Amino acid sequence: MAPPEKRRRLDRVEKACNLCRSRKVKCDGNWPCAYCAKRDLQDSCTFALTDPQQNTPGSTSSPSNNHVRSEPLSGLYQASFGMQARRGTIDSLRESNQDPHDTVVPLAAQLLRDAEGKVVFIGDCAPLSFLRAVRQLVTPDIDPDGGFSRACQASQTSDLVRPGEEIDDDRPWPEVDLSALHSWIDNYSSATSGLVDIFDIQTVSADIQAWARRGAGGTDLTAAVHYLVLAIGTQETDDKRSTKWFIHSKRILYEIFCDNMNIQVVQGYTMIALYMLRDFKPNGAYLFLSLASRSAYAIGLHRAEVNASFDSSMHALRDRIWKSLRVFDMFISCLLGRPPSISDVDDTVRGKKTDLTDFHFSILDASVSFSNIIEQVVVQVYSRKHISMRIAHFVSDQLKEWASVWLVPLMHILDKDQLLSQSAVEVSGALQVLCSYLYGITLLARPFLIYDVYDSLGTSQMKLPTTQLEERDKKKFADGAIDAAITMVTIANSIIRAGKMPALMPGIVSWLFAASLVLALGMLGRYGQALEDQARMSIRCLRHFGKVDPHAKQYSSIVQALVETAVEHIRRKEPQFRIRLKQASSELFGLNPTTAQTVLASVHSGDGIEAGPLQAPRTSQVDETPSAILPAQNPSNPFTFPWTAEDDQSLQEFLRPSASHLGGFAIEDSFFPIDDGMTAFLNEGIP
Repeated sequence: MAPPEKRRRLDRVEKACNLCRSRKVKCDGNWPCAYCAKRDLQDSCTFALTDPQQNTPGSTSSPSNNHVRSEPLSGLYQASFGMQARRGTIDSLRESNQDPHDTVVPLAAQLLRDAEGKVVFIGDCAPLSFLRAVRQLVTPDIDPDGGFSRACQASQTSDLVRPGEEIDDDRPWPEVDLSALHSWIDNYSSATSGLVDIFDIQTVSADIQAWARRGAGGTDLTAAVHYLVLAIGTQETDDKRSTKWFIHSKRILYEIFCDNMNIQVVQGYTMIALYMLRDFKPNGAYLFLSLASRSAYAIGLHRAEVNASFDSSMHALRDRIWKSLRVFDMFISCLLGRPPSISDVDDTVRGKKTDLTDFHFSILDASVSFSNIIEQVVVQVYSRKHISMRIAHFVSDQLKEWASVWLVPLMHILDKDQLLSQSAVEVSGALQVLCSYLYGITLLARPFLIYDVYDSLGTSQMKLPTTQLEERDKKKFADGAIDAAITMVTIANSIIRAGKMPALMPGIVSWLFAASLVLALGMLGRYGQALEDQARMSIRCLRHFGKVDPHAKQYSSIVQALVETAVEHIRRKEPQFRIRLKQASSELFGLNPTTAQTVLASVHSGDGIEAGPLQAPRTSQVDETPSAILPAQNPSNPFTFPWTAEDDQSLQEFLRPSASHLGGFAIEDSFFPIDDGMTAFLNEGIP
């Protein structure tokens, strides 16, 4: 009987793309794969760096690992971080094909308590998690007085409550002042520019004016949307009026949320999220943005083909609302360190690319384009806790491509010579987008900066053997983080000096806080006091926002303490540096006048040289002097013929390179222009 024919084994690819995995279709493993390329979904063809279903060997859970500890945090999140943070190790990588020289992203996420004592989660990419990493680096050796630690632990909860009286629901709602209506709508446009663009501002302005002439009021969705626009527009100038309008609008949306799902519901919950963010309640903003995004999914805003079925004006509005949700979602994700809620592969609106042949600058399009890039940093780097030079260069190439399209028009708006002629809406939007871009650079390069500072302080315990090229690349990314922080601080300072900076901009405050931490951290590393002026400039910028933003005020105090700690640390290092120089010169050349005079005096007096056999030798000054400064006994002369082959090959290769080019200079530039024939004569003699 013939043996049964063996079943042919199907070829399996090593890894399928995320889209094929979610739809359970066969993937060829290429990029873009055949499935995504056939459906014009190249932008959605992404590959996860780790397998979420794969367990790391030896990663069994234990009660100690499952126990979550929450810590208090002052201000928005009380900054009393614990000094013991989890650290990533090379052994914790989940893929066997990872480069062993990859940089591991520090794991600093934890549960923290807000100003009201409620527990919130702060992820690794949030600016406050960066503060935790800085606190871990600032050891008692760097901060012996504990000034920076006390500044972080300072509890100023009472200062974080916005001033204002209790709102009485029985009072009549404030009337809409027609004379101030135009300025309120302009304030709304400035507050939302670069972050959300969910209206045709001219259309909504005309609708609100007509509604106000009819006496305003109402309990329908249209009234709720109009009240929310005015609430955001008056939030900075009239907090009492703004709060009453906000409460009334939120109550309307609560009552008709499930009964009538339409675009106004999405717009309403988006504005509630924005209002709460500007009211220093980012956790509430995160929750209401989720409601807005789920409502958008319910009416199909995420599908380009659905939006295209409407007329041109409605089509443009639906696309604009979905793009705004996308941008706002990534902003909240970076701010709180949480995964984005709008990252479904079914999203076909964000896959549309900018047509550069008919390019028209749009702040919203610039924000959307950047959000697609920063998502990779948030998800692939910080959520998966790992970064390599390959990933860093891949994302940096995308950032360069983005900058080649959008950076010039943004910088033109923010140019200090053009600021006075630009509108507040344009300046606010351009600043929001540019600061997000600069924060994205610091976010990508942050692990390399921390690595570089640890290495400069001599406290790195995870450094593996690497090539000079790899070390240079890591330092280059660290330099990029520093330069991005300097650029952000310089631009913000110029806008403040020009009087064009609104006082209530929580997004700019968060990115500016991260930039100030980068500069202060750089001072502890190899950059030293070269960054002191820029770091103090960032403190002044934070204090500008601190006039109305209590968190900016607290952030400025934390950065101030860190800068003073860094300056004092640098000053303490100067005597140690001089001691090290003197020790080297003394050991090599005897270049220490005090020691040399002591040695000569002791030798001439014969102190400690002639001791009798029954007499203990006297303690002399010669014994207290480092023996290395004394001349060696009968040293061999290295210049006697024949010369020995004791050359330092690496040094000789630099001084007289054998290659055509070495380090940027040619062979003609050799420091030892000695003829090879002379070398042969000295070593081999006359034939």
